[in-house]
Amino acid sequence: MGNAGTAIRLFTGLLSAQKFDSQLIGDASLMKRPMERVAKPLREMGADVRTHNGTPPVDIGGARRLRGIDYRMPIASAQVKSAILLASLYAGGPTTITAPGVSRDHTERMLTSCGVHISSEGLSTTLQPPQRLTGQNLSVPGDFSSAAFFIVAGLLAAPEEGLLIKMWD
Repeated sequence: MGNAGTAIRLFTGLLSAQKFDSQLIGDASLMKRPMERVAKPLREMGADVRTHNGTPPVDIGGARRLRGIDYRMPIASAQVKSAILLASLYAGGPTTITAPGVSRDHTERMLTSCGVHISSEGLSTTLQPPQRLTGQNLSVPGDFSSAAFFIVAGLLAAPEEGLLIKMWD
C-alpha cells in the first residue's frame, strides 16, 4: 500500500468479505498507522481482521459471511465509514453507521450511482446490501498535489542546461 492510509483502510473493508486470505502492508510510515478503528467494527460484522499491536500488517482471513451491524463511531472518519460500507456490500443484512460529526460522503455517492440503496438521516447512514452493482463510467478529477512529484521529476530530467539554476535564481 506504500504510504496510502486511505487505501489500506478501504481495502481492509473490501477484502474482509472475500473468499481468500489477504495481508496488507506498506512503507515504514504506514506500518505505524492505527488500524484498530477499522478492524474493530469489521470484527463486529464477523470478519477475521487482525492487526499487529493495532498497526499493520493487517491480516484478513477469507471465507467469512458478514452480518449487518449498527455501529456508533467514536470519532467521525470518512475512511472508517467507507471501510464499513464496502464490507457491508457483502453483509447478510443492512448496516447502519452513526457518526458523532459530519465526514466526507464520496463513498456513499459512488455506491449510490452504482445502484446501492443508501439512506441518511442526520448523522446516521444505512446501507442495504445490493443483489449486484451497476457498472458506471466515472471521471476522476486530477489531483495537482499528487502530480507535483512527477512535474518536479520531469523538470529535474529536462535536457535544457541550467534549467534548475534558473528555477531557483
